[in-house]
Amino acid sequence: MKKIGKKRLNIIIKRHELWLASEGKEGKQANLAGTDLSDADLKATDLRKAILAGACLKEADLYDADLSYADLSNADLSYAVLRCTKLENANTVGAIGLK
Repeated sequence: MKKIGKKRLNIIIKRHELWLASEGKEGKQANLAGTDLSDADLKATDLRKAILAGACLKEADLYDADLSYADLSNADLSYAVLRCTKLENANTVGAIGLK
């Protein structure tokens, strides 16, 4: 599982936000499948429709993040901060750490 640095993660998030705002005409959908995002600060991040299948989000701060329609299948969310996190219609099949 590869770890992504803060700078690279911020670039991916910015491109994803542009992709969302332009309805897919610009930017790029975030594909963070299988990445190690443990301890990442993702507070209030818009990750709607992001691909996070199999990602390690252990102890990540997802407070007030929007993960609606995201693919979180088989993701590890153990001890992640999920307070106020939006998970509407997210694919959470096999995800660990959701209560």
